[in-house]
Amino acid sequence: MLKLDETFESLGDLDAHPIEIISGMADGADTLGIKYAKEHKLTMVLYPANWKKYPRMAGILRNMNMLVTATHLVAFWDGKSHGTKHMIEIAKEKGIPVWIYKY
Repeated sequence: MLKLDETFESLGDLDAHPIEIISGMADGADTLGIKYAKEHKLTMVLYPANWKKYPRMAGILRNMNMLVTATHLVAFWDGKSHGTKHMIEIAKEKGIPVWIYKY
């Protein structure tokens, strides 16, 4: 995950502004963020979608909740996931810097 390391280094003084990994816990790319956080001993905040309570809106609500505290978005996107696409779009609308890693 060399590119990801380079991305985090480009953010500046990580001691003054430590990285916190926020994950929606979806299958696939979200597991990469969790794996990276564990390997680098970073704080993680997990936002599972509540599909039982909000069957049609759970992913959208989860994404909106994740953006409340986010200052940057590093997205792992296969170019197909509607949830990741939505997250990228709303982050850009909010003016949050976005890095996209296609896999």
